[in-house]
Amino acid sequence: SDLAHAAPRAVLHRWLYDKGFDTEEVFKMLYAAQGAQQRSGEWTLWRESSRILLCPATNSLSVDFQIENADGMIQLPLGTLQWSVFSEMEIAEMNASCIAIDASVHALPWRVRTWKAGDRFRPLGMQGTQTIGDFLTHQGIEPRLRPNVLVLEVAGQIAWVIGHRVSEDFRFKNVGKQPIRFQFWSRM
Repeated sequence: SDLAHAAPRAVLHRWLYDKGFDTEEVFKMLYAAQGAQQRSGEWTLWRESSRILLCPATNSLSVDFQIENADGMIQLPLGTLQWSVFSEMEIAEMNASCIAIDASVHALPWRVRTWKAGDRFRPLGMQGTQTIGDFLTHQGIEPRLRPNVLVLEVAGQIAWVIGHRVSEDFRFKNVGKQPIRFQFWSRM
């Protein structure tokens, strides 16, 4: 039994000791639950579903941006979000990365913000609501990426988990009077 662990211990020790990690603590990561992490200086070690991943340590940035105009663009931690008034011709493009909200029904301002524990929405195609955390788990989003997921909040409700799913409550059924199209380009 100890011999079976000699090679992994040696490899992990060689790989991570010079980065400041404790070999015994790191070895526990082999048996840790998905999402477990250890940090040492400028490095974070993550336990994912089928691997251990070494990443540069990054502090998740909290985003809280108010959308006050019908046209604009912002750089986000995982991509670029652009919005503008659109024509009926573009309605066929709607998907997880491209949605539309009718500003004549839901008055501006709207918010783009970091999701927080307890946030709920009704994913497209579902009857009931779901927490954002459960939604991300069911979508297979790795825990190290979840802190950077953002939502579009309209009139106090989550309309869109940006880049992942629009809310059933904000499904775009027709063009409306003031349609604003949102497009998200992911860097992942």
